[in-house]
Amino acid sequence: GGWRADTLTEDLDLSYRAQLRGWRIHYLPDVVVPAELPAQVGAFKRQQARWAQGSIQTAMRLVGPLVRSDQPWAVKLEGIIHLTGYLVHPLMLAMVLLTVPLNVRQSWVLATTPWLVVAAVGPPLLYAVAELSTGRQWIKHLRALPLLVLLGTGIALSNARAVLNAILGRQHAFQRTPKFALRDMGDRWVHSRYALDLDALVWGELGMAAFALAVVIVSRVDQGTVPWMLLYAAGFAYVAVVSLVQAVERQRWLARRPKSGARRREGTR
Repeated sequence: GGWRADTLTEDLDLSYRAQLRGWRIHYLPDVVVPAELPAQVGAFKRQQARWAQGSIQTAMRLVGPLVRSDQPWAVKLEGIIHLTGYLVHPLMLAMVLLTVPLNVRQSWVLATTPWLVVAAVGPPLLYAVAELSTGRQWIKHLRALPLLVLLGTGIALSNARAVLNAILGRQHAFQRTPKFALRDMGDRWVHSRYALDLDALVWGELGMAAFALAVVIVSRVDQGTVPWMLLYAAGFAYVAVVSLVQAVERQRWLARRPKSGARRREGTR
């Protein structure tokens, strides 16, 4: 079907259409591809939001052809789950916001919340299996899982907005993930002209953290929802606080930069 650039994840769209046309993709785990993980939270949120919007755009175009294809139903189901995976973020927001009204109405849905822990095992298990497959310092890396869980929870507001944009058909320009050429732990990003300004959505994340915590403290919620509310409060707070700390770090560097330049000019006279 050729190259299409009408989604924000053209590689995902192309790879699915290639497989629907009969191509088979072979994964080569021994091939090393240079890459850089976003060091700035704002950059990570931009990357994830782009993937979220692009994935749902691709899903809206290709779930139908996938279901109608001659692929086995197990493959179809896995493809649907893969393409719609970012829908989990608006569902997470809905869970937080609907907890109070569900408690007020004593909804039967509350009885199912303890069983959601089964679904929560999925993402950590995914990363654990990935680390085990590498065979390199996997125990050390798995120590970061709690922070990874908080990070994945805390970006729910940003990704939910991206998913909504995809569903409403809003088109956005491709916003690249800033690269800072970081190779060692001591390398810094604050001086880069690609560093992003503080995203205003951070205040919404702080609001979500405060709301989730207030639900536990003020409301008489079902005990099965308390661990989830605490997880959401910690996740949103973690992402927001790290974003603010990085923004302050960036502003301090910007404030020092003109003085350093003036001293250098004086030294050359």
